[in-house]
Amino acid sequence: MKFYLALFLCCISFTALAEEVPDETIYTALMPEYTVVEATEIPSPTPVPPALAPEAIEVPTADEMVPAQEEEEVFEAEATPAPHLVIPEGTLAISDSSFLNNEQITKITLPDSLEKIGSHAFEGCVNLEEITLPPHILVFGDDALRDCTSLTSATVLEGSQVLGKGAFQNCASLQSVSLASSLVAMGDSVFSGCTALTEIALPEQLYAVPRQAFSDCQSLAAIVLPQNVRAIGSMAFNGCNDLAQVEIQGSLIDIGESAFENCSPDLIFTVSDENTKHLLIQAGVSEKAITLK
Repeated sequence: MKFYLALFLCCISFTALAEEVPDETIYTALMPEYTVVEATEIPSPTPVPPALAPEAIEVPTADEMVPAQEEEEVFEAEATPAPHLVIPEGTLAISDSSFLNNEQITKITLPDSLEKIGSHAFEGCVNLEEITLPPHILVFGDDALRDCTSLTSATVLEGSQVLGKGAFQNCASLQSVSLASSLVAMGDSVFSGCTALTEIALPEQLYAVPRQAFSDCQSLAAIVLPQNVRAIGSMAFNGCNDLAQVEIQGSLIDIGESAFENCSPDLIFTVSDENTKHLLIQAGVSEKAITLK
């Protein structure tokens, strides 16, 4: 009997304690406190540059580089354009494959507002002869001007940072290209098959020559690799039959397979350090063909 009386008194005590603490106080005590942060307060992450090893070079895609644009800001071909195509000011992007294989266009004028040229946007425009890329192009999509066989010159203005894979591939009439000093990366095969290209000045900020970048550029006679270039991708200059002079101003850390195969038998390299000389010898270049300055 005493046991049941004690148990009854304990139940009364617990009930009294529960009634003394308001429900909301107990709930608050159990819930952790959170601080709500507005989305605009979160800083964007700093882009990490691609690895220097040429086989690991990855040029960002259009979707990775530029956020989706509003529908009215994207230019899409709706009808057969005139020979001189003028993209209106205010346009931010040209969608993928907009003018793919269009044989009417001979000249293109692009607005300063443009930030993105989609993949294959002007590929196969075989009668296109002239184009100047506006400043601040964030994305130059893969194969954007591939197979534009009548294109003789191209200018990439300051502010542009990336050229996509195969951007000018097989532009067989392309003789001269002016690249922006702001350019830091190019995709694989970017100028591959440009058989009429005789010279090109690479920008100082470029950190690697990607795979097959200038393969089969049969008229290219000389090239200077700037101080910041650290890697040359496989077959980068393969098939450059007239290539007779290569100056490497920086210190390389890697040279890909067959990077200088099928070039001129008189090809001479000028390098700035022993490490680069050693890498060239490993790549199959004769020591007699290397000058250390």
